[in-house]
Order: sequence, then C-alpha cells, then structure tokens
Amino acid sequence: MEKFGGFAMAKGKFIVFEGLNGCGKSTQMKLFGNWLFEQKQSLGREALIVYTAEPNEGIDEYGKRGREILRSSESPRSKGDLAASLFAANRRTHGGLISILTGNGYDVLSSRYWHSNFAYQAAQGVSFDEIAELNRGCVVPDITFFIDVPVEWALSKIRGRGQKLKKFEREKEFLESVRKNYYLLSRTLPTLVGDESLVQINGVGSVDEVHMRIVKAYCDFLKSLEA
Repeated sequence: MEKFGGFAMAKGKFIVFEGLNGCGKSTQMKLFGNWLFEQKQSLGREALIVYTAEPNEGIDEYGKRGREILRSSESPRSKGDLAASLFAANRRTHGGLISILTGNGYDVLSSRYWHSNFAYQAAQGVSFDEIAELNRGCVVPDITFFIDVPVEWALSKIRGRGQKLKKFEREKEFLESVRKNYYLLSRTLPTLVGDESLVQINGVGSVDEVHMRIVKAYCDFLKSLEA
C-alpha cells in the first residue's frame, strides 16, 4: 500500500477520462498522469503508468473498424448497432490487457471506456439495456472522471483545431443528447454493469483549474477506500 497525504493507495488502478470531444480529456489525462508519476516518485515507489484509449485500433480488427466509423463523415445517427457491437468487442480484448497490467501493479489511464458506448450509441438509438448486454463481464474502472462542458464550449474547441469534423462532431442536437446520456450514467451503470466509478468534473475553466478538480476528486476517492 502507498500513502498520499496520510491515506493508503493500492497499486494498479484503472482510471478513465470521459466526456464530449473537445472537453479536454487527453490534456487532463496527461496532466493527471504526470501528477500521479510525481506522487509515486516522491514516495520512492516505481511509477508504473500506462496510457491508452478506446476504441483501441492497435489490438484487434474490431478497434480498427470502430475507428473507421468515428472518422467517417456519415450522419452521427447512422450505424449505431454496428458501432455498439464493435466497441464492445474491442473492449473485451482491451479489458483483458488492462486486467493484466493492473494485476502487475500498473496504473492504467484510458481516454474513454464503456461510458462513451452508453452515451453515444444511446444517442444513436441503441438502448442502455442492449449496450449493457454487449458489455457484460468487461472489467469495471476504479474511478471515471466525466469532464462536463457545455456543447457549445466543446464545439468551439473542436472548430479551433481547424481539422475536418468527425462523425460525432457535426450536430449540436446530437451532442446535447450525448451529454444528457452522460448525466444518466451515475444512476444507471451501477445496476446495468456494476459500475459506481463515475465522478462528474466541471470542465469549464483554465486547464490548471480543471486539473486541480480532478486531483481533489481522486484524493477524495482514495480517502473513501480507507473509510
């Protein structure tokens, strides 16, 4: 057991960063990883941290096909059933690797997990029950940071990149539905898939402000393990 500020922390956590495209997931995941590394180093412990993302196109054909769907210029409402199936199948492979890593003391930080499956594919018309069935038995995260920002905020960040818009970045109305679905997850996932890990983080503010909110939430989570 390791201790941050006087409370114990078990090694090998599976930590997920979630939210709309443009919410700052990747930035915050890297900042958090750097903070976690420094904390472990300060304790004289080896910092074993792995960064990953979903869908993961490097581990199987399901991930490759899933990424192709995300990069397409089709309507965001098309191919919901196919997307749900591909992402869940990829997650089974991915989750197996995550379990091995955490079992060997690695902290695994992932940009997206099944929360995206529920939020986005439900907005495409797939029911929560159907998505839950596809994900039955997959590894459950220890903590998930849902970085919540208004849709307009997210879209302004996406447009600021100057890149071609992807499948799920095109329609404000669709993204509003996705955001609403994220709000439902904290009370539906415990029953559907046994996941009580979701913590909502206010994503509006400076990068450092959001980072400190995430750090506080993580420290609160670690304290809760000692209660």
